[in-house]
Amino acid sequence: MATTINSGYANSPKLTANIADHADVYGGRALVFDGVSDYLTISQDVLAGKSQGTISFWTKTSGTGNQAILGYHRDQWSIRLNKTTMFLGIGGTTVTASSTLDNSGWGFHTITFNSGTAKFYKDGELYHTATSYGSSFPSNSNGIFIGKRNHASAYYYNGSIADVKLFDTALTEAQV
Repeated sequence: MATTINSGYANSPKLTANIADHADVYGGRALVFDGVSDYLTISQDVLAGKSQGTISFWTKTSGTGNQAILGYHRDQWSIRLNKTTMFLGIGGTTVTASSTLDNSGWGFHTITFNSGTAKFYKDGELYHTATSYGSSFPSNSNGIFIGKRNHASAYYYNGSIADVKLFDTALTEAQV
């Protein structure tokens, strides 16, 4: 059953996903998405128009196909994964980051972006660098989603997501 949480503040996220009371992750809590209709909406995209940023999150997927973790659409930016691959779309360009990841258990993912270069980390280890993006995150007045993307293929997420963080600066490898 989905729970709706709204803090009453104008730019606060509105939750439409289940909250796991005892998820097997640091901190003991995660959002559990059903892969059908659960997602979280955040009304403001703090990365819109920025030339750098960092996105980090914990995931544990129960699905096997493509699943959206967060973002709006690949024409703005979005992150999705399947059991072995992470995808990052920025400004209409999508990069496939690996085909050898094991996304079935809990994993801590970090993606840094700095003037067109994206670096992908899992559990603190750099595993892919891509340089085929534009110089900044596109403007986006639509906000972002956690657990789906805005597209006919919403790629609803099936599994758990925890500790999503967005920084408007690119963290260094030592900071990751």
